Amino acid sequence: MRRLLPLVAVAGLVVIAVATGLSAARGPSPNAVPSAQEVDNRTMSPFCVGLTLAACPSSEALRLRATIAGMVSGGRTNREIDSFLLANYPKTVIGSPRNLMAWAVPAAAVLAGLGVVAALALRRPRTRDEDRAEELVSAIAPGDQARIAADLRRFAQETSE
Repeated sequence: MRRLLPLVAVAGLVVIAVATGLSAARGPSPNAVPSAQEVDNRTMSPFCVGLTLAACPSSEALRLRATIAGMVSGGRTNREIDSFLLANYPKTVIGSPRNLMAWAVPAAAVLAGLGVVAALALRRPRTRDEDRAEELVSAIAPGDQARIAADLRRFAQETSE
């Protein structure tokens, strides 16, 4: 059972990671009115590859940030702002998948892999540490066993050579 403890710990971490991923996949509340900074931080810039809109220094990004600020001050919701962005820019502007299947498929694959590892761990023959130690000791010649035992006694008494 102790052999399964690391596997159980890894499985727990995977479950936490999957739950966090699923939570992030949902994104912000669709009906909430965000701040302009929130939208800028979660939106990938269509003008600077690999940067958020907030981090992009281009003049086009500055204009889009002003447009978003106007939408926020007009009371637009996350859903309305995202719809505007998706209608005018590539899908990558949203930044992370909003589809739960985009997270569920990899999560299912990881869990299936953990299941295979668990099955293999349970199938292996179980040998106890004591049994293994006895096997090793019995493999040592009897004369050497006596010498090793004497050396260990001297070492334990701090009188070894």
